Amino acid sequence: MDAQGHLMVANPGLGCVWRLNDKAEPTDVWQSPAGHGVTNLAFYPGLPVAFATESSSGSILKFETPCAGASVAMGEGAKRK
Repeated sequence: MDAQGHLMVANPGLGCVWRLNDKAEPTDVWQSPAGHGVTNLAFYPGLPVAFATESSSGSILKFETPCAGASVAMGEGAKRK
């Protein structure tokens, strides 16, 4: 999720990352230049930057997003390192 409440989804079949609004409509799409195996997605803390892995080539993709990632709440019993 990003800070504006959009769901970010890695699509390994199409090789892209989707940003979906509250109706699951795509608002942004980032296409991988490295292949079709986009599998994981993570935001850089506090910045409008995300990273995705491309499993076919072993690449790490970096791209700018409209806003930073959402804050993650630590659940009860979770420990910070």
